[in-house]
Amino acid sequence: MIFISFHDNILSKVFVSIHSSGELTHALIVMVFVTFHNDVLSEIFVTVHAGCELAHALVVMVLISLHDDVLTEIFVSVHSSGKLTHALVVMVLVTLHDDVLAEIFVTVHSSCELAHALVVVIFVTFHYNVLSKVFITVHSCSELTHALVVVILVSLHDNVLSKILITVHSCGKLSHALIVVIFISFHNDVLSKVFVTIHSSGKLAHGLVIMIFVSFHDNVLT
Repeated sequence: MIFISFHDNILSKVFVSIHSSGELTHALIVMVFVTFHNDVLSEIFVTVHAGCELAHALVVMVLISLHDDVLTEIFVSVHSSGKLTHALVVMVLVTLHDDVLAEIFVTVHSSCELAHALVVVIFVTFHYNVLSKVFITVHSCSELTHALVVVILVSLHDNVLSKILITVHSCGKLSHALIVVIFISFHNDVLSKVFVTIHSSGKLAHGLVIMIFVSFHDNVLT
């Protein structure tokens, strides 16, 4: 359990911040209340909340994750990544990336290979003032054998300048069911040569359910 994780005024060639990483046989629970990275100058900047190989379950709960004033060549932000055999649950209340300048910027909420179930619940994910050659945001990407559930309340990309911008809510290979529920997805003031938004992409054997209440693209030049 981490109450406050704070990194401020950082100058580094390679900066890697990991809350949990390893190989487990039963369960890993990661609870982070506030994680904050501010004024970061680095050639390579990687933040990971949980990355490991598990045999049973991984639960990641993040209340507030904030990256502000980041200048880097390669910026990778991952909430959960690894190989699991049973279940992965990722719950994020607020994740914010603000004033980011990077050649390659990748944010991933969950990416892994699973055998049973993946549940991703995101209340607010916000990317603002981003300048990047390649900007990729992925809510969930993995190979599953049973079920994937993605629930997003608000997803916002605002003031983005990028050569290639790709936003993906869910992608992967499934054998049973995929459920994607999105309340508000918003892209505003986007300038990009290549702009791709995907709500769901993958190979399914049984069922796919996608519910989108509001999907909004405004002031987009591509």
